[in-house]
Amino acid sequence: MSKITIKWAGAALIRALKTMAQVMLSMITIGVAIDTVNWRYIIAVALTASICSILTSLAGLPEVGSDGILKIDTTGSVDSYLLSLNTPLESLASKTLVKLTVDPNADLSQK
Repeated sequence: MSKITIKWAGAALIRALKTMAQVMLSMITIGVAIDTVNWRYIIAVALTASICSILTSLAGLPEVGSDGILKIDTTGSVDSYLLSLNTPLESLASKTLVKLTVDPNADLSQK
């Protein structure tokens, strides 16, 4: 497994576990005796939420860093692009994969 895949899996798992805990906490009613809580239902809903969290993570995780940001402005008559790198360009030349965060809603009219 590549480092990016391991980072992504770790970040996605942490996010899914946090989501699961938040859902379980939100479903336990204050003032209800512990033996009257429907634990099977709460766990089933929390597991469903964690699966939804992992599927949402497929779209991207901000926790897993990128090498830069590509800003795209399509509001003018000509599309404008601005690339901001987090590391020097020379260090990216040796990488086999460069990951960029894309901002499709950038307004570059002030640049």
